[in-house]
Amino acid sequence: YYDLSLFSSKEQLARYEAMKSQRSEYFPYQGIDCKKLKPENIVYNPIPDDNRPILLFVGRITSEKNVNQLLDIYQIVTNKIKGVHLIIVGSGPLETEIKHHAIKFGSGVTIWGESHGQELLGLFARADVFVNPSITENFCTTNNEALASGTPVVAAVAPSTAEQVIPGHNGFLAEPNNPGDFAQKIIQILENSQLKEEMTANARPSILEFDWSACMEKFELKLYQVIS
Repeated sequence: YYDLSLFSSKEQLARYEAMKSQRSEYFPYQGIDCKKLKPENIVYNPIPDDNRPILLFVGRITSEKNVNQLLDIYQIVTNKIKGVHLIIVGSGPLETEIKHHAIKFGSGVTIWGESHGQELLGLFARADVFVNPSITENFCTTNNEALASGTPVVAAVAPSTAEQVIPGHNGFLAEPNNPGDFAQKIIQILENSQLKEEMTANARPSILEFDWSACMEKFELKLYQVIS
């Protein structure tokens, strides 16, 4: 028996309500550190001599994250826009396979490996577009981290992404498992400097409600309401 069950995404809540979950509410409590993640972290740029447009992915290199689709997306993008650099940050069981398939792109694709601290903060802020093809997210932290850093996000339509990405405002939502749709939306951002500038300006304000301090304040208030 429980008094209240909280769900961090509306789609997750709907799924459990369909299974007759009782006393359930939507409550976006999964926060990030917006004081640490910010556009000014460009000063930590770990690739200062690379002026190419940067597509960034940060996460586990696994099949459920659809990391293999990043290379398909990248190939379509580079057929239209030359000199784009894809950086894949993370590690996982598919890392060797992805490295093997990325060889044909030469210096166009970098499998970065693990990254932490100022280096990772710099990558988030330096990227032109954060790309996330995963469809298994309940509430994707890296989407919010990119937005807090001022980077537009192109993410697959999945649980919670519609609560993070506002199409045309701070990024785009793409059809899951459709590299062509992903590429088209990335190209749209990279080719339209005004759109990219607007999305960059909108990115951080759109996600400030998910700062840890704001989330914990709301969570504490909710607990007091339950107790009383």
